[in-house]
Order: sequence, then structure tokens, then C-alpha cells
Amino acid sequence: MALTAGSVLIADDGTPTKSGLAEAIYDEFVDNFTADILTSTGKAGIAIPNDKSGVAIKRGYAIQSTRMAGAIVAYLTANAVVTTTVTIAAGAPSNGLMRDPAGAFPDCLGPSTGKTLPGTGTIS
Repeated sequence: MALTAGSVLIADDGTPTKSGLAEAIYDEFVDNFTADILTSTGKAGIAIPNDKSGVAIKRGYAIQSTRMAGAIVAYLTANAVVTTTVTIAAGAPSNGLMRDPAGAFPDCLGPSTGKTLPGTGTIS
């Protein structure tokens, strides 16, 4: 799964269009709105209106969600470090990381030091 910032846009009728991490952040904001109001004011049962009167609140959350998602993805992309442990399968040669148990390809040996893998993609 790729990590995408995504975005949230709110139509004039209050309908959201959501994607990526921004969607998850927006949903969290909206899901916690009632609880946050109760905590800050002591008033229970206040929710974001589902009509046009709720558009301003939803757009505020949409803007913040999109900004936060962009910042988080940019930070993780620039700073994330992934470490993996490789275990040699039973019966395989023990002299390196082998994609080919017969050892026919010399590039099957694992690196002797840490390696940087630039770019994005999917490991399969």
C-alpha cells in the first residue's frame, strides 16, 4: 500500500470528496466533533449539521486535514528508515540472500552494508 497524502474537498451541499491520509484525518476530526464540544463546553448532543449550515465547519476540517496529510507524508518520505531481517530458508545456501536457491545469479548475494533504496514502489 502506498502512502499518499490525498485531499478532502467539501461541495456546497456539504458532501465530502476524500482520499489518502487526508481522508483518515478528516474522518477522525468529524468523528470526534461531538465529543470535543462536550469536553470544551459541557454541552452534549451537538453534531456537525448535514445541510449547508455545516459546510464551513467541514471545510475547515478539510483544509486542516489536507495540510496535515501533506506535511506528514512529506516528513515520512524524507526521513523514514526501514530495517528488515532476512532469514535463510531451510535447505538454501547460507552465503547470502538468495532469490535463486541454485545460486545461478551473482546478484543474489545480499549487501554487506546498509543500502539506500531511493524512490517509491511496491515490494512483492
